[in-house]
Amino acid sequence: MVAELVADRVAVTKGRISAKRLLPAARAAGYAGSARNFRRLVAEAKRRWRRDNHRGRRPAVWTPGEVLAIDWGSAGPLHVFCAVLAWSRYRFVRFADNERSETTLAMLAECFEELSGVPKVVLADRMGCLKGGVVANKVVPTAEYVRFATHYGFRPDWCEAADPESNAIAERWIASGRRECLDRMLITGERHLRLVLGEYIDHYNTHRPHRALQQSPPAGRPHPPVLGANVRALRRDRLGGLIHEYSQVA
Repeated sequence: MVAELVADRVAVTKGRISAKRLLPAARAAGYAGSARNFRRLVAEAKRRWRRDNHRGRRPAVWTPGEVLAIDWGSAGPLHVFCAVLAWSRYRFVRFADNERSETTLAMLAECFEELSGVPKVVLADRMGCLKGGVVANKVVPTAEYVRFATHYGFRPDWCEAADPESNAIAERWIASGRRECLDRMLITGERHLRLVLGEYIDHYNTHRPHRALQQSPPAGRPHPPVLGANVRALRRDRLGGLIHEYSQVA
């Protein structure tokens, strides 16, 4: 009965209801388990509903210079700002001790300077530092963010509510950084964490190949690969051998 109640409420709210709001109704219906197990039940019901009900996410078809996706993550004690050029997969990553509006806008300004340009659209999740409110399920940006966007000449855009897949291109990098780098190393402090992530980001942008880019890295290759019997491969180890980079030597 409780499972049916959860599935019905999830469907009525289109996957937006939280376990905290739904728990009192479940208690009244006879649920006697823990709040933690109830959160798992609601999360599973939401996954099933989203699998069968498309949320209208925008298709991942990008054009050069069109979309910059941004998001905040965390790595130990640090807040990690990640911006991804959707077409080239180029990553811009910086660290901070907070996620306030002025910090986010300063990171964006630095990102535009590094990219030597401004994209048409900046796609963000519904981060509170840039969100002034929500009207009819549409995000209203803060006045400070509107002035910033007007100054640089881009259009702010927002992800779907409670739907991280609509900004998966930024979410994926944060998960990749943990899985491929941080989970495989013993981090001894904040300075070490910054050095390790900086090395990994440089590898990601300048060497790691991407199928969508015809096996080129996001920053491009300075020289095209050469085919021939006299070409040798040179290996370079980074992060103590965690990452191997290969280049051609004539």
